[in-house]
Amino acid sequence: MVGLFSEFAILKKVRRTGWTWRNVPDPESIADHCYRVNLIAMMLCDALNRSVKNKNERFDAEKVMRMATLHEIAECRIGDIPYPAQKYIGSGVKTMAETKAVRDMLEGFGNGYVELWEEFENAASREGKLVKAADKFEMLLQALEYEKAGVKTLSDFWENEDTLKQIGFTPELKKLADHLVGVRKKLNR
Repeated sequence: MVGLFSEFAILKKVRRTGWTWRNVPDPESIADHCYRVNLIAMMLCDALNRSVKNKNERFDAEKVMRMATLHEIAECRIGDIPYPAQKYIGSGVKTMAETKAVRDMLEGFGNGYVELWEEFENAASREGKLVKAADKFEMLLQALEYEKAGVKTLSDFWENEDTLKQIGFTPELKKLADHLVGVRKKLNR
């Protein structure tokens, strides 16, 4: 276990490649991103659960938090492969590599870690979709913060319709995504 725990430190050291490629000065680390995704996922889960009348439609908060915690674990082994690179390596290759890395890292630990990560990766449940939404929302929020600080090279983050669809899989989350887009439009006037 200690070896794996030490390996997690890589997430604190590796900068998010998408920001590095776009000349963002002192970009966040993968761990920085993961921590805020955890906070966002937790709070969105709680807010959505408060608005649900039917208890069967509630999100499993523990599952959401576990998925959010694990969501970038593969990057300990394969690094942060940014979206533009997938055009050349193929998203299937990236997914295969991440899946193999996660299985190699976590298979012997039980507790369903591998299955939870795969459920997130495939957005195979409401909880997986919520964590995907939190992941993408955090990315756009970070992009907006960098743009407020003067970075002018991030417009492609906002032009990816899949990102906005993943965030807006519920009406409440769509409102959040639309709000973020609106704030950015005001910033760029």
